[in-house]
Amino acid sequence: MNEENEVYETKGTKIRIIGVGGAGGNAINDMIDSKIVGVEYVAINTDEQDLRKSNAKIKISLGHLGAGANPEVARLAAEDNAQDIRKAIKGQDMIFITAGMGGGTGTGTAPVVAKIAKEEGILTVAIVTKPFKFEGKKRNLNAEKGLDELKKYVDTLIVIPNQKLLELDGAKNLGFQQHLKASNVILRYGVKGIAELITKEGTINLDFSDVKSVMENSGVALFGFVESNEGESVEDIVERTITNPLLEKDIKGATKILVNVTSGDNVTMEDVIKMQELISQKASGSDSGVDNLIFGTIYEPERQNMILSVIATGFEDNESEEVKPEEGQSDSLFTTDENQDFIVPSFNI
Repeated sequence: MNEENEVYETKGTKIRIIGVGGAGGNAINDMIDSKIVGVEYVAINTDEQDLRKSNAKIKISLGHLGAGANPEVARLAAEDNAQDIRKAIKGQDMIFITAGMGGGTGTGTAPVVAKIAKEEGILTVAIVTKPFKFEGKKRNLNAEKGLDELKKYVDTLIVIPNQKLLELDGAKNLGFQQHLKASNVILRYGVKGIAELITKEGTINLDFSDVKSVMENSGVALFGFVESNEGESVEDIVERTITNPLLEKDIKGATKILVNVTSGDNVTMEDVIKMQELISQKASGSDSGVDNLIFGTIYEPERQNMILSVIATGFEDNESEEVKPEEGQSDSLFTTDENQDFIVPSFNI
């Protein structure tokens, strides 16, 4: 294990983000650049050359030449280096595992990391991507097998299907590299939306126990987020969040929900109450709402719009209705820009 710089100790809750493989490494580089508050980073890879590109302070090399797209090779390499992995996460309250499923390193190593974290009693959330269909049956089959293995050990699993990126407004005009960057942005906001509720001061503050009550032993979760448009109603913002194309299922049936609102001075208490009520009612399918909804805010005084993110967990089974946007509703996650062929997030793809 290589610690290039002295690892600092964060105050309060200890959170580390583990980037596994090439996709995971790219994702945490994006997170490091965005300066998520109060977290530390660990990069794990079988490819020594790729690992050198990581900006993480802690780097764990699993061999030198890569896994050759073979998850079994990566799994064995991770198990051989289990002591280094354990050392990198020991003493943490919470870890996030981010990886691209379907290839060798991410698919084979992420479950090993999750298993070690479970043994250490660490709250573990995996936010991972699934391949595009064009990447082939073998890669997609590997991804499904890897996800099945990951589910055994993580508290919460959030899956971002890359194929769904193609359904966003204007996606046909987006270059391949921009698609990959968009995927990193979504992974970043999945992590940021949870971690900063704990680590960053907000108008409505949460602590680790609040987040743990939603995320612990929760299984597969749904993650939706949008950036509001000028003049958009609370009802429309909520509807876009819970019916956006990245959700493969409807949130109806969720029993535990974590909501994060990041905004400046333009969100009123009435807006907050309305959002909470609408999301809770959508999940429960009734006016009574769900019993366990945790709502937090992050205050960014310079922000002119709002980012709403929702993580829904605690589904009784894996069968829920396919999500469908309402007629005439935009498939955009982000603020629209008439000069762009694609909907570009204001938070920097």
